[in-house]
Amino acid sequence: MTPLAQTKMFGTTTDKVLAEYMRLLDMYGTDQMVLTSMLSDVQQMIEAGLKEEARQALNRVKYNISHRVKT
Repeated sequence: MTPLAQTKMFGTTTDKVLAEYMRLLDMYGTDQMVLTSMLSDVQQMIEAGLKEEARQALNRVKYNISHRVKT
């Protein structure tokens, strides 16, 4: 996926998505806490009517789940 396509989908590049995830993981300590926090952010965006930002943030959550959570 090109950087432009990544930015349209996630609001940033996937490298930055993962870097931010790792920063949050250092702060919160567990994948569960990071993902819960990210989903709370999406809820706030939806409440504020920030449809595009919420869509991109939800895509970042899904990206992180697919790259971090082991089944």
